[in-house]
Amino acid sequence: IACFVGQRAASGKVKILGFGKTESVGVEHGVVRSITLTAESITKAVNIAADQANVDIEEVYVGIAGQHIKSRPSQGSITIPAEHVLIEEEDVQRLTADQYNVLLEPGEEIIHIFPQQYVVDRVPLSRDITPVGVPGKTLVGNFHMVTANKQNLQNIRYAVEHAGLRIKGVVLEPVASAKAVLD
Repeated sequence: IACFVGQRAASGKVKILGFGKTESVGVEHGVVRSITLTAESITKAVNIAADQANVDIEEVYVGIAGQHIKSRPSQGSITIPAEHVLIEEEDVQRLTADQYNVLLEPGEEIIHIFPQQYVVDRVPLSRDITPVGVPGKTLVGNFHMVTANKQNLQNIRYAVEHAGLRIKGVVLEPVASAKAVLD
């Protein structure tokens, strides 16, 4: 289990102020088997990082991985309201939010939805063009959906809360690594 404490600089880059690492006792293949032991491991890693950074840590982003993570493609479509001459951000948000209503396998929970491509009035947009500001009456989105086992996700939440921390967000570990390196 690892904990990083960072501070965003004026340039937008993150400077690492502290780092704590400990054996992930209570976790097997990304699945929390013992909430108590996992919470103790979390506490150790957080305390090391907090001491190095000279800060109090109360709220964290939790990186998750493991065999219980699945991904699949998803597609949705909406009709643009007549009063919208151009597609607006709220239309894109409504389309994305609709993806949370898809039928999942029992015991799964969505953790990420990534837009892959948009189609406006049956015309695909290139991946670098957002549909916001494009005239159209129908918007279709192709998405990549990442899900986790609901019980395993809940056990992670329990372990973090048992360690005395609030969860600000849950992030798939490869996504967190990519954002740290690329963004």
